[in-house]
Amino acid sequence: MFKAFRRLFLIVSILILFSTILSAEFLLQKGNLFREDRFVEIDLNTVNQLQVIFQIDPIDWELPKNVIEIVNENLKIIQNDKKIKITDTKAFDNYLLISFSRSNLNIFEDFEFHNSENTLPFSIAEKDWPDYDEYHDYYNKALDFAIDMDYKSAFSSLTNFLVNDKNIEQFSFTSKARDKAGECIEDYFKNKQVFLDTHKIKNSKELKQTAISEIDSLIIKLQEADQLFTVYYDFYPESELKQNNEQIIADYQSYLTNLKTRYFNEVQTIFIDQDYSSNKFKMLLDSLVRSLCYKDSFCLISEYNAANMNYMNSKPDLKSKLENLEWLNFFERLIKAVNVNIENEGYFLNQECIESLKNKEINAPQPYYPILQTLHFALQENWTDFNLKINEAIERCADLELLHLLERMRIAYIAEVILNIDENVIYEINGGIKHLNLNDYEQAKAAFQKAKNWQSNFAVPDLMLGKLSMKMGEFAKAEIYFDNAIMKQQQYLEPIYAKLDLLIKNENYDDALKLLNAALTANSWNKYYLLGNLNLKQNNFKKAKEYLEMAANINSNNFDLMIFLGDSYKNLTDKDKAEMYYKKAGFLNPENELFRDRMQALKSE
Repeated sequence: MFKAFRRLFLIVSILILFSTILSAEFLLQKGNLFREDRFVEIDLNTVNQLQVIFQIDPIDWELPKNVIEIVNENLKIIQNDKKIKITDTKAFDNYLLISFSRSNLNIFEDFEFHNSENTLPFSIAEKDWPDYDEYHDYYNKALDFAIDMDYKSAFSSLTNFLVNDKNIEQFSFTSKARDKAGECIEDYFKNKQVFLDTHKIKNSKELKQTAISEIDSLIIKLQEADQLFTVYYDFYPESELKQNNEQIIADYQSYLTNLKTRYFNEVQTIFIDQDYSSNKFKMLLDSLVRSLCYKDSFCLISEYNAANMNYMNSKPDLKSKLENLEWLNFFERLIKAVNVNIENEGYFLNQECIESLKNKEINAPQPYYPILQTLHFALQENWTDFNLKINEAIERCADLELLHLLERMRIAYIAEVILNIDENVIYEINGGIKHLNLNDYEQAKAAFQKAKNWQSNFAVPDLMLGKLSMKMGEFAKAEIYFDNAIMKQQQYLEPIYAKLDLLIKNENYDDALKLLNAALTANSWNKYYLLGNLNLKQNNFKKAKEYLEMAANINSNNFDLMIFLGDSYKNLTDKDKAEMYYKKAGFLNPENELFRDRMQALKSE
């Protein structure tokens, strides 16, 4: 029994020894097995673990069936003196797959396979690191873009490196990529600086609108590019690139301002070089002043701070005429010039132009210089001088349309500066006007009444209620509203004219004469013009002639005034004087049908 036990113990011992020898023999092959040339594949993209596959090529020995147990019991993976836990081991016919935790192993540093026999260092090649191919491609694409001088695209590719990520930091080309990102920014702006210098030389003599457009669009591109480069500025807050590039953009903006000022100053020289003998000068100045005064809705005086094409768009015949004369583009350029002046200098026309217009004022058919001065004082909020100039302009204005525009400007001043009207009142007035134009009388009345209730001391709601009553045939009610408007703003002419129209329509000439004598200043040409017109309607031709001549002594540039003077003399049987005044009207507007009709009628007598 004892012998049998000894025999069994000896067999077991031999088996254990054989197993130990076999394990040792397998592990002795580790030096040949766990080395880089035996490495087949590394899968670094699994979620929780890293899998390393090694080729197995046994030499004169068989792979133990329990090779997984042998590896798990004897093999250790050490990195920075820390043991990395093996999570799984699998053996196949010709390879061995070992998996271990990614969270414990830093794959960018060397690690070692340990057992009782020896130690061999091992590292995973950079080309096998996570995302290597992706980031190496970013870097190479950026280099290609930079060679083609497409610095923005190059930088866009390199922004992938401008993040705080320890994995990206390990790549050998990361620092080069970040340096290249800075070079791309610098080269981009250097290139634009060269363009700016070249542009200045190229456009030093002759300047075209395209030159401004080039710089204008380029500034937008520079700003967009600088926004793209923000990621670099944030990553390197101490870099001087941001400050340098902002200076280049500022240089471009300053250059653009100078270009615009120079370009638009050139178009304004028409007011210096030419005078009222030039049709171009007269037409462009008149159109400009009306455009500055024109508003397509009721507004406040603070809104008279820019020029636009609204007036020209409301006058298609005039616009077509300018276009046929090839002056429309010139006028549009002039409008832009005025806005550049307002934005940069705070005036409508430069001082040289204003002085030139002042010197030519004696021959002006309209008070253009006082109107421009009025607008200038409004920009400055110099209300004392504003009042003086707008009253002068209104007093001298010989054109009823322009007079109406000036009146609107004065009432806009009263609304904002004197009465401090709430913007909601303006909103209701404009809403009521829209309804009135659409013949929606109930909605119009509600809007005007609301505005009147909100601002009871303002003339405009009463004026509009009067006009509404006129449209509805309620003449007595209209007269009351007009009287209310006249009482609230006595210098406001539009309610006076509206009431005059009502009185004349009703052939109430006596009351019309009383209104004229009471409401308009004694030296007003328009007062004499209206008095003459009233007497002409009553067939008081001698009285009409006297008033109309008084008007002509103040202002001889009104077409209708000259026609009515001709009519007065014709009815007084003075055909020579009648023809003289008709011809004066024709000189002012030869295309007007009234002139042609009057001349034909005179010749047929």
